[in-house]
Amino acid sequence: MITKIKFDVNAIAWLVHLGVLLTTLHAQDASAQRSGPFTKGLYIGIEAMSGSRTFEIKSDLQALKGNKIEQHGRTYGVTLGNRLISGKIRIGNFRASQGDSQPFQSNTFELGSSFSPLQLIAKRTPILEPYLTLSIETTKIKSSGSFTPPPSKPKSSSTCTCTCTSGGSMPDPDALAAAPAVNNPVPYTGSFGSTRLNMGIGLKAHIQKGSLFLTLFGEMNYGVTMGTTASTQALLNTYILNQVAYNVGTSIGIIHFKSSGRRLRKIRFR
Repeated sequence: MITKIKFDVNAIAWLVHLGVLLTTLHAQDASAQRSGPFTKGLYIGIEAMSGSRTFEIKSDLQALKGNKIEQHGRTYGVTLGNRLISGKIRIGNFRASQGDSQPFQSNTFELGSSFSPLQLIAKRTPILEPYLTLSIETTKIKSSGSFTPPPSKPKSSSTCTCTCTSGGSMPDPDALAAAPAVNNPVPYTGSFGSTRLNMGIGLKAHIQKGSLFLTLFGEMNYGVTMGTTASTQALLNTYILNQVAYNVGTSIGIIHFKSSGRRLRKIRFR
């Protein structure tokens, strides 16, 4: 596989700053040992999402250049954390609309986290609350088609071996040399992908009973391309830009409560 990395300095800076912020907030929360509901248990669950994403293709191939693609699909994942901050691993599959001229199909893998700022200030855990998201996502897009490469320069040197008949004219070697060479279309069937930094916002409704929880959520994120890959030479300069994604989903799971470590002493009356 051919790999071409395009680094975005601003994206890396955002990643470092937000990572430090989330780590600091989590460390402060752990050291404070608050009595709020979000510190009393570890949430372990699975989630399913349905959503759409739109992006623009940048390429040196005229058949792909400037195409704006809209895809719909589903994503499945696992989540681990507490009410303040949680980590997520997601995999998804998306397809373009049926009426789209380019039948693109993409597979995604995402590693991210969500942060609920109200948990730091709310005295009571709200049922409905906003949250922030940050993730790294890799996308592999399958494509099919062909393109016509630029014509190659004809050779200037030529030898004439024609036998001229009476009344015939001899072909002009310069005219033959000036004629452009015809190139057959070359297939670019293959895959190209990108690694992105996603940042977004969401709104969730959280319900729990005993050691079980149910969360309904909707979120929107924007992706900044950090690197690209291509399976063929023809797709080396093809990648996606300005991805915006909308998702709605649900997650369910269990809550693991930590024991206090204290043992109750039995009192015997004589």
